[in-house]
Amino acid sequence: MKKILWIRMITIIIAGILLMAPAAIHAQDFDGPVPPEIPGELIYIPFPVEIKIDGDLSDWEGLPSSTVEDGPMLSADPEENGSFTFSVAADLENFYITMQMPDKNIIAGKHGENYYDEDSMEFYLNASGDLSARSYDLKIFQINIPAVDIGNTDPDALTITGVFSSDIPVQGFVFKTESGWAFEAAIPLMGILQPNTARKLVFRPKLTALQPKTGT
Repeated sequence: MKKILWIRMITIIIAGILLMAPAAIHAQDFDGPVPPEIPGELIYIPFPVEIKIDGDLSDWEGLPSSTVEDGPMLSADPEENGSFTFSVAADLENFYITMQMPDKNIIAGKHGENYYDEDSMEFYLNASGDLSARSYDLKIFQINIPAVDIGNTDPDALTITGVFSSDIPVQGFVFKTESGWAFEAAIPLMGILQPNTARKLVFRPKLTALQPKTGT
């Protein structure tokens, strides 16, 4: 198995959460306004939106999504880690995220504790207020979710890794899709961000994948 990192990293300043409402609503009933993204630079978080973390992405219908197809190491096959798609949302209690990627050959559960040798998706979140921070500190963390958790039944028992990830009680489900795999997860906002104020965050989604070795 040839190790290749397919990295799609964009810096997104999330300018929000901007709207205040008395209660969260279902995503299908959310009618914005959500200003359009500036690809690779800016997105707005739909708020307040109620997402049920259960591995069923129907909750996300009607919300904006972003697809990333560029990076320093690109797959020659669009169906094999050729892109990833993500959406974000929030309510008064949680920041929600889902990421999905096409993956014909999912590499998971074959390298023991060496999670970095297997397929994974991750995101970096900086809610510290210092948007130019170049090191990890309070309210800056990395959450890596590996494909080995596909089919998990306990949302509180994900195999989470990443800098300061142990400080964040992530809930989520990881599951296969028709073209690959995906996850949806929730991160509590308490102690990280006050959701009824306009606030900018730095958010970087990323994927790491292996390409099956071909030839001799």
